[in-house]
Amino acid sequence: MREFESTSQIFPLVDVGTYWGRYEFERMWYDYIEQDREEGYIVCDDYDFDEFKKALCESVQRVFDKEKPLEKYGVKAFHADKIGSPREYNFMDDWLEFRVEVDDDWFDKSAEILRKPENKALVDKYIHDHWHSCDGFTSFMPYDLDELLENAFGLRDHPEDWQFSREEDRTVGGILCLLVHVDGRMENEDGDEECDKSGSFDPFKLLRDELSDLVYEDFTGCHTHSDFMTTVDREEVDKVFKKHYLKFDSVMDGIAGDYKKYREAMAGNESSLRKAERWFEAVSREIDDYKRRQDEIISAYFDRFAPKDEVKKLIKKDEIVEELHDLRKEFDKDREFKWQGFWKEK
Repeated sequence: MREFESTSQIFPLVDVGTYWGRYEFERMWYDYIEQDREEGYIVCDDYDFDEFKKALCESVQRVFDKEKPLEKYGVKAFHADKIGSPREYNFMDDWLEFRVEVDDDWFDKSAEILRKPENKALVDKYIHDHWHSCDGFTSFMPYDLDELLENAFGLRDHPEDWQFSREEDRTVGGILCLLVHVDGRMENEDGDEECDKSGSFDPFKLLRDELSDLVYEDFTGCHTHSDFMTTVDREEVDKVFKKHYLKFDSVMDGIAGDYKKYREAMAGNESSLRKAERWFEAVSREIDDYKRRQDEIISAYFDRFAPKDEVKKLIKKDEIVEELHDLRKEFDKDREFKWQGFWKEK
């Protein structure tokens, strides 16, 4: 038994695109995310992309374990390793990296099938249409079947001399492409060939669409958006902050009590009363500003972090706690040294 690597970039057997494909996160679950927000939940705008791709890869594995779609092409076992992503999504989307286990004589049996006279025209046309360079496209694939099989036998006989894994991807993926291409599975019930948008024969359309649909059904059946992004009941968050952080209402009540006593003491002194009113209004505005700043800090916290259990994280003494405590110290310092000046009679 031998094991070889390839990718869906060479052998496009399933769609795992998260940018142009069906797994664009917010588009998949937009209605559910908006519903959460409407019902009073805090939903982090970011999500765990690596965990998302890992779960998607697991769905691919489950489908292939159940369906065994490559068994008829000599593949004894299929391993979905990971979802690969480009550095930028300008020219390509995500792809699946996988391994296949095959018998020791798999290359020989594949060569025998592909070299059959009745398959020659079909194979030659596919290689010419898909693997030859043209304007705007540079191909690194073999330019004919002989070159592909020469690479295959080199990989079979002298694997220690095989320096570039990308060549292994192209060789193994290329053989799988051609095996699917010459297989009668690519015809529909009416015997008509499945075509791509340009009208050219697309040997993978039925296989790719069928497997992609099954993977999508498995993935969405096992997961929701909240598995990868933070969704927390706002009331639970409010309870934590009421218990552990700033209590502006009680501060305001204390100042209001002091203000009432001052007004009673200064009865009849209009200038002092007007001064006290201006002071009380200034303090009220400043307290409101601190409340607003607290809300901004809470919001920024959820923009930066997306742990699984948000409420337990909030209770811990981390940077958000320190920032809120610093605000409280600043507030108390101002009240003691600056605002007290308003009480003094000149």
